[in-house]
Amino acid sequence: HSSSICLTSYAIDITIKNCTFIGAPKVVGNTRPDSHLDQTGTTNVTLENNYFEECGDPTGGGSGNAMYIKSSTQTLVQNNIIKKAGHGAVTIMAASAFNIVRDNLVNQEYGGGIATNTETEFTVIENNIVTNVGWGVESYPKIGSQIQSPRNIVRNNLYIRAAGGVRRWQSEMVNDGDINTCWSP
Repeated sequence: HSSSICLTSYAIDITIKNCTFIGAPKVVGNTRPDSHLDQTGTTNVTLENNYFEECGDPTGGGSGNAMYIKSSTQTLVQNNIIKKAGHGAVTIMAASAFNIVRDNLVNQEYGGGIATNTETEFTVIENNIVTNVGWGVESYPKIGSQIQSPRNIVRNNLYIRAAGGVRRWQSEMVNDGDINTCWSP
């Protein structure tokens, strides 16, 4: 795997703000990085007002997210623009907790939107606009937000052409998405 940014264990109090990440470094067999951000075991990271575009591979099962947040706490992802990530825009996973994803614009023609899985809890996903999920690639289904972990809140998001909005899978969400708006013209 290759990433534009790699934050690893013991990274604390990090802010990444007003940056642009588009496609690029050449990797063996791939012209794009697998992900723009690979964050593991961090505390108190802010990702704000950034632009992320083109990463991973949208074909087959898809690979690469604009952001992988793993085993991390207190991550704030806000006011970012995320476009064309191969597998998904943001995935919070591996027992992450107390994270917030809000006020982002996700125009995701390749992959899925915002997801939690593998024991992530106490995460809030709110006030995001998620559009065009998977519309450029029909090789496998995509979803606006897939929540695969317990005790999270998903509220006040707008899903436009986003394959059904929120899907809860093996989770006990605090809010099951009833206050999200889904529109498919």
